Amino acid sequence: MQPERGVTWLLVLEAHWQRSVAENEYAFGHMLREVFARLPQVRVRQRFFHDAESLDHWCRELLYVPEPAILMIASHGVADGLAVHGQVINTTRVLDSVRDAGNLKLLHFSSCLVGLDGQRALAKQPFPVSGYTTSVDWGASALLEFTYLDLMLVRGYEPADAAKALPKLINYTGDTVAEDSPYRAAGFRFFPAAA
Repeated sequence: MQPERGVTWLLVLEAHWQRSVAENEYAFGHMLREVFARLPQVRVRQRFFHDAESLDHWCRELLYVPEPAILMIASHGVADGLAVHGQVINTTRVLDSVRDAGNLKLLHFSSCLVGLDGQRALAKQPFPVSGYTTSVDWGASALLEFTYLDLMLVRGYEPADAAKALPKLINYTGDTVAEDSPYRAAGFRFFPAAA
């Protein structure tokens, strides 16, 4: 592929949220695609993964994207990593799978608790990383992430500036909330690229 000037990719790698046929089907990436596909400078792609190998496969695709990319990984999470079909994909493995992607503008874990125990690893990457230290509410994280991505993809903010603006725009972003808040604190964290 030849690079296109001014283009940014949003790659959403998502595990299926449903655990049984009794649950309705939904996908965060579908919503993101609908919102950001309107932007001529954004290439939105969503792919599903079901285990560590399939996640590695899609992460390696970033090596072939010449433009800057934001990678969002959406799944259930635990402190050690992503919880997919009863298995945990260790956060370190995910970081290793994208380490050589020189175009990575941001890796965001749209998952509960990911990195809670591995914050030192998240802080030592050649690209910025963000995520949550709590069991964040699905709807609350969706609202936060729409704003976060809008700041970067529409308003031209760099990831660090977008992360800094979030607590001013959404009062449950950090570790505390007002007593009357309908949302729990999200525990959002941003780790800049290592120098």
